[in-house]
Amino acid sequence: MSDKKKMFEVALYRSFDHTIRRKMARDPSTSPYVLAKLANDKDEDIRRTVAINPNTPSKALELLAKDWFSTVREAVAHNASTEAHTLEKLAKDEDYSVRFAVIGNPNTSIATLKNIAMENDHDIRYAVREILSKRSSQ
Repeated sequence: MSDKKKMFEVALYRSFDHTIRRKMARDPSTSPYVLAKLANDKDEDIRRTVAINPNTPSKALELLAKDWFSTVREAVAHNASTEAHTLEKLAKDEDYSVRFAVIGNPNTSIATLKNIAMENDHDIRYAVREILSKRSSQ
């Protein structure tokens, strides 16, 4: 990335305009550097949008996996770029929707899926069985 483009991106992510920051967070061509900065945004919506972006660096996803808001953590769990060790931590999340999102992530390890399947929730156990069945048939 050219220095000029990087300076322009930095100016934009520092913008007070929520719409500009959100567009940057959503854009897959936004640099990982700027996405990492936006992962610290004060606005939950911006952080959630960064968590969805496939270009978000793993360190930023690790940070977002500890976010106060479950919607941000759930977005991290859905992101196909989230690494297995981060998904393992999210599998223990107090929020059902976060744990359920972990099940569908292709990076979730078999061991993590088996741990999630130990829950008493029928829907969780069924979803894990379906995922394990699909993986074994591939």
